[in-house]
Amino acid sequence: MELKELQKYVRDWINNVGETNWTKWNYFSRLVEEVGEVGEQLSLSEGVKKHKKFDKDVLKEEIGDVLFVLLALSNKLDIDLSEAFNKVREKHKRKFGDV
Repeated sequence: MELKELQKYVRDWINNVGETNWTKWNYFSRLVEEVGEVGEQLSLSEGVKKHKKFDKDVLKEEIGDVLFVLLALSNKLDIDLSEAFNKVREKHKRKFGDV
């Protein structure tokens, strides 16, 4: 799926199934939580934490959660992620050249 399609899917899911009354802060807080869960999986993969066994499928799911919540936050802020990413690409081109 393209980013626009992903944003539409998340928008539709939230409108039909999810939390429609969340604020920008709710989405931001959730994003931080999900990034923390990615961090926990990375610490398990590096052997920093040993209380659980690393599972790459869990890491994939946590990264998917980060993407989902980032899409939801972007929708709430009325930001097109394709446009946002293209701005970053242009910045990188200016700084480092084209790839």
